[in-house]
Amino acid sequence: MTQVLDNTNDVNFAIFPDDTPENPRDWDNLGTMICWHRRYTLGDKHHCPDPQTFKQFYHEGSAIILPLFLFDHSGLSMSTDSSQFRMCDSAGWDWGQVGYIYVTLEKVRQEYKVKNVTRKIREQVLKVLRSEVATYDQYLRGDVFGFVLTELSTGDVIDSCWGFYGSDPKTNGMLDYIPEEYRQAILV
Repeated sequence: MTQVLDNTNDVNFAIFPDDTPENPRDWDNLGTMICWHRRYTLGDKHHCPDPQTFKQFYHEGSAIILPLFLFDHSGLSMSTDSSQFRMCDSAGWDWGQVGYIYVTLEKVRQEYKVKNVTRKIREQVLKVLRSEVATYDQYLRGDVFGFVLTELSTGDVIDSCWGFYGSDPKTNGMLDYIPEEYRQAILV
């Protein structure tokens, strides 16, 4: 919990973990996250029985695809890049590929309103897919927060809001939800 006291405005700004965050895979995502794990239900709901079947239907000519790696040791973490997990566990005991995130080229053409998926658009799509996985990783790790702004003299709640992915109010969008007259105290 982070607390900032603003004696000028007689307020307390406190950040708390969000115990019931929304699963970002329930949002309107560009990519589809398809995972297979014997103990966890991860990513989006799907009916694809295994990675081999997935590879038969989707390949680099029909979709933009990134691998998904899961680290499972005292919590879960997911990434499209295994290097961070290799540094922690070079033998691969606690991590491995668990699935893919992909978007069909047809969907890219519809979403970006183009006929051809250029290199520039492909790079934009890859950035979006990596961002979706990073947000899902925050969800899996419990890196989701909310704030409560209270008046010190009365204890009354001035404002509160939940569902911010990442704990830094300067980068997670939290400041946009704090009444303007209290923002300066929080930015200190």
